[in-house]
Amino acid sequence: MALILGYLFKGRLKNLAELEFTALFSFILAFLIQFLIDYQMAHPFIRAYGRYLHLFSYLLLFYGIYKNIRLPGMGLIGLGVFLNFIVIAANGGYMPADPRTISPQWIEMMKQGILGTHTLINEHTRLVFLSDNIYLWFYPITFSYGKPIISFGDIFITVGVFWLVFKGMRYQKNKNYKLTVFR
Repeated sequence: MALILGYLFKGRLKNLAELEFTALFSFILAFLIQFLIDYQMAHPFIRAYGRYLHLFSYLLLFYGIYKNIRLPGMGLIGLGVFLNFIVIAANGGYMPADPRTISPQWIEMMKQGILGTHTLINEHTRLVFLSDNIYLWFYPITFSYGKPIISFGDIFITVGVFWLVFKGMRYQKNKNYKLTVFR
């Protein structure tokens, strides 16, 4: 959607490449860590240390956001990441997810302690309102873990990424404005 609106407002995809991202490695490494946790969750190392790696990946995200805060939308992305981090830290390194949207196979794995980055919402869950409990009923795809759900933090991240792409497509690096008194 951001790409379409970017084009409609005379933006160019090549302008996104001109955005000056710094510390890109921190975003890539955080993604790889979370990917590893979710796709190797049965591995003994991940079962023992996955929650700490998950929290560490958020520290990497915070660093990348800090280094790029001047970019459009990055403040919203930072707010969303912070909201997700709060609920994850409050729940032992796992993002609580609504069990009504999780497939029975995944629920059984979670009950066996194979958690990845998520755990089920229960009576002991802290900050439930910030957890993955917003069901995207209109989303056309069902995933292997169940129905698509997001958190409030994910909403801020999505809006921030949308704004980054939209404004980034309209970005023009080489515009030099001069302040003149007489013209």
